[in-house]
Amino acid sequence: MADPSSKPPCPCCADRAAAGFLFSKPAADKQDGLCGECTEFVDAATADAILASILSTAPVKLRWNLSVAEIAGASAAIERRCKAHCDSVVSAHTSGAQLTWANTCGVLDQEDGEFSVLESIVTFPGHVSPDKSLRDACTQADTQLSTYSVESNARPDLHRAVLAYAETAEAKGLTGERKRYLERRLRDFRRVGLHLDEATSEKVKQINTQISTLGIQFSKNLGEEDSSFLLAAAELEGMPEDLAHTPNPNPHP
Repeated sequence: MADPSSKPPCPCCADRAAAGFLFSKPAADKQDGLCGECTEFVDAATADAILASILSTAPVKLRWNLSVAEIAGASAAIERRCKAHCDSVVSAHTSGAQLTWANTCGVLDQEDGEFSVLESIVTFPGHVSPDKSLRDACTQADTQLSTYSVESNARPDLHRAVLAYAETAEAKGLTGERKRYLERRLRDFRRVGLHLDEATSEKVKQINTQISTLGIQFSKNLGEEDSSFLLAAAELEGMPEDLAHTPNPNPHP
């Protein structure tokens, strides 16, 4: 019998992986020329288009019909999109350009709003969907985006860019919501230890990542819990009649 490990990789998988495609669950029925693992996928361009479509919707930017593959593709696209926003702020600082609200906090403010909406869309079904594969995909997206959020909020280069902007005449003249945003952004940087030495701030980031991961897993464990208890009618004396005769949805043998 031939050694399975010597089998060459599926050409369609290799080609699509090289092109940036994202694979999802195996297809129910294999199609000609496909291995059965790559018939449901969302490439980067399609995922970006999904986000653009969501963000262009008004007044409510909600969508609860994404597939498993679309959840995976969209979560990766969210990370790319938000990272690009943060990178542009850092680039404005390192390039020596004049720092303004428009190229620093304005960009971060937009990133905050987009991330909040998009993150909810790809994670909320994990709490309510009857499809376990979709719930698992949402949990994976939640873990991925939470990890990104912790790392993004702990970027020293982003911290330096916002600090530099805070020293400008424009920043010192801010009032109202913009002043509050800048103050809270600097406060959040301090809360993750970016004003401390590198070793300490890195330790804080690791702790925040662990807290986030454990919180997501704890929430998933609660949501997936399906224990049930069988009680005789006599043991339910005093309870409403309809409760005493409710069928058990998950009977154990």
